[in-house]
Amino acid sequence: MNCIYFTGYDARHSGNFVFDVTEGYDCYLLLITNTPARFRIGSATEEYPAHCAMLYPPRTPIWYSASTDCYSDDWVRFSSDETFVKNFPQTSRPFPISDPEYCRNLMQLLTWETSLWTGTSRSFHHAGADDCFGQSDENDSPVTDQLLRILFLKLRDDALHHAATSHGHALLLLRRQISTA
Repeated sequence: MNCIYFTGYDARHSGNFVFDVTEGYDCYLLLITNTPARFRIGSATEEYPAHCAMLYPPRTPIWYSASTDCYSDDWVRFSSDETFVKNFPQTSRPFPISDPEYCRNLMQLLTWETSLWTGTSRSFHHAGADDCFGQSDENDSPVTDQLLRILFLKLRDDALHHAATSHGHALLLLRRQISTA
């Protein structure tokens, strides 16, 4: 079961943005950057390009910041006992994603689906930490569960098999334009 607590799509911050949760959360945080960012890995701070994903497991220190004059990301905080989450091949280290638009669209759909519960389209907070998506009939959504599963399958493929290149994203966009012409 997946329990979604918060989602955010197209979160935007200024260049002095720093996110620091020393003890981590009691749940997972999946973050997909839309701009370059700095991440603290152990005691070192490293810069990463735009379009990276990062899965923070529960109780893992979280630190990331803007590395340019603006910062943007999409994110979801959730609990899960699903194998596709628990056995994800790369945690606590950012990795490039090969198809950022695809992942971004899934994050937008996740945010829209969860917003049906609160009436807001940019973020979602489920009432109460003990209340969990999927445990009550009013918030049970197989659509949201499947969207999260599809997103993780796509990210798993990137984490295991693909190293995004500087030209890979442009080539993917060109192939899409050709196929839809």
